[in-house]
Amino acid sequence: MKAASAGADDTAAFHFDTETLNPANRAEGVSAMLRVRDGAEFLRPGLESCLDIFDEVVAVHHQCGDATPQILHDLAERHPDRLKVYEYPHEVVPPNTARHAEEGAASLRTIAALCNYALSKTTRRVVIKHDADHIYIRPNLARAVAAVRRRCDGFVPCAGVNLARSRQAARGALGVSLHDPLCGAGGDYGFFPVSQHTWFAHDDRNETARYGPVSRSLPAAGIVFWHVKLLQKHCGLREYRWRHDNNLAELHRRAAAIRDAIETLPLDEFLARFGGANGLLAARAGHPLFRNRITRPLAWHGVRALNRAGIVRRLPPHLALSYTLERDLRGASFPEAALGAHNSMPPTR
Repeated sequence: MKAASAGADDTAAFHFDTETLNPANRAEGVSAMLRVRDGAEFLRPGLESCLDIFDEVVAVHHQCGDATPQILHDLAERHPDRLKVYEYPHEVVPPNTARHAEEGAASLRTIAALCNYALSKTTRRVVIKHDADHIYIRPNLARAVAAVRRRCDGFVPCAGVNLARSRQAARGALGVSLHDPLCGAGGDYGFFPVSQHTWFAHDDRNETARYGPVSRSLPAAGIVFWHVKLLQKHCGLREYRWRHDNNLAELHRRAAAIRDAIETLPLDEFLARFGGANGLLAARAGHPLFRNRITRPLAWHGVRALNRAGIVRRLPPHLALSYTLERDLRGASFPEAALGAHNSMPPTR
């Protein structure tokens, strides 16, 4: 299968050929691929949280009207062995629009073409998508990367925590989105081995990842990042569709509506309610042992012991989520310096 794509460093159209993804031509290690447009708000702290953990980060920017290119090139000068920066010169049609649905599979203007171009620039045998609104929990990411370096023969999912501001302006504290606490729990993010069977296909709304076989024997990588999309000035709406529509009044209105609808819990309260033996997610598990408040702690600790021993590889989602919250977020804290960098960013044009 071949699909067309292009980059600023190419004099002619780049033809994405899946044969170039042959693992025999790639080095051992883990690459992160970043596709970004107007992501300057949290771009720097996000990359600084992972550049020394991934073997390389490939960043592809396009159609930017903010400081994204400057930030990327500044970091590339400081980390030339870790960060590679490219510009995708074609217009990328906003996803989830009629225009995107009308684009063909060979179009240079689809999200799939952009993703395939970024994938083609990676050089390692394992890849993960990194977004400009991800700030990593460093110990968790380092543990996950070390694990997939040892073994990655299929898609290994990971997740992040959706952070948001409290609706009470007086508090303004960081919290967790109560309606949608986790990002990527449905398999949107994860590590995957690169091969000729790995590519991104165009669909009407966005892109569809073809990761090849999904491993049934590897445990999930757990919670490895803070998802700060809802902390952005425009709640992430501006990156594609609203930059294209150029309707700032509507952009502000929709972002305000999203913020007003967010119900949050402080992070420590969230962990207390949803993690551990007495967490709400564990209490809602299907088995009667977990619904009974007397037997629940015994059943919970038994499952946790089995998971540590490697006997239970794939827990039911509600149990895995509660276990992961307790394991991965105990002692974790969001870096306040990232908020300082975000608050000092100049406004986008």
